[in-house]
Amino acid sequence: MDWKTFIASIVESASWPLAILGIVYFLRKQIASLVPFLTKAKYGDLEFEFSKKSEELQAEAQKIIPTEKEDPFIKVELEKLSDLATIAPRAAVFESWRILESAASHRLAEITEIQEKKEGKILLHTKDAVWPTLLRDNEISKSEYAMMQELKKLRNIAVHSSDEEFESIDVGGYIGSAVSLASLLRHKAQQKNQPDGK
Repeated sequence: MDWKTFIASIVESASWPLAILGIVYFLRKQIASLVPFLTKAKYGDLEFEFSKKSEELQAEAQKIIPTEKEDPFIKVELEKLSDLATIAPRAAVFESWRILESAASHRLAEITEIQEKKEGKILLHTKDAVWPTLLRDNEISKSEYAMMQELKKLRNIAVHSSDEEFESIDVGGYIGSAVSLASLLRHKAQQKNQPDGK
């Protein structure tokens, strides 16, 4: 291979990358002006996904979870969380999940205490075992368990999103579903702890 052929092969193999770099360089201002739109499209998909799933969960919660008329727990929690959602929607999602997880953990602790008295031994449960144990012990139905799984997925989306991505998302459906499920667990505990079992 002579030097002319060598230079021709280098020019030939480098021509496309150089042409693309040249185009990007000359259009850099126009490309830079498009970046905010790409970010908003990403945020829009997140907003659409989260809001749609939250609304579906709230509709499902209204079907499968019997609501107690004038339940002070639901009223107080919804009011606090709605106020928080106007300021910090992600924080409202986290707090809703915390309330739900707390209600589940308390219910499991009550069940475990009863079982320990019957069996005469200490039972230990990990945090990950709370919901499967409640399902196994018929404290929640399969549809309520599935709802919890979806709420957990949405909570994870919130955890891995930035505040900017979440600032315009309506989290009311999420809050309503989580508080309704927490209320259900609280009422089951109250019903089972009544002396006559009603």
